[in-house]
Amino acid sequence: MPVARDDVTVSLRLLCDRREELAALRTQAVGRLHRLLAELRPGGMRRELTASKAQALLARIRPADEVAAVRLHIARDHLAGIRALDARLKYLAGQITPWSPSPVPR
Repeated sequence: MPVARDDVTVSLRLLCDRREELAALRTQAVGRLHRLLAELRPGGMRRELTASKAQALLARIRPADEVAAVRLHIARDHLAGIRALDARLKYLAGQITPWSPSPVPR
């Protein structure tokens, strides 16, 4: 007997795989942003970094030279990329949720 393809399962797997790809890209972008902020801010940074905290820090940084100005520009670009990834991840979560099995009542 042939096995029938389950379109819901295949679709859910595709969406979950994409979510994992985007989450990995976000992790990389946060790491790059953290590195740039540590270079721009004397004393370094705390490990916990949210987009809002990064934005507040970037707003307070006044570059001392051209290199710092370029770092600040790139850091702002990374932050914009992180926010875009956050929006895409949120959208995917909305696409995945309707197909997720409902929790078993206790």
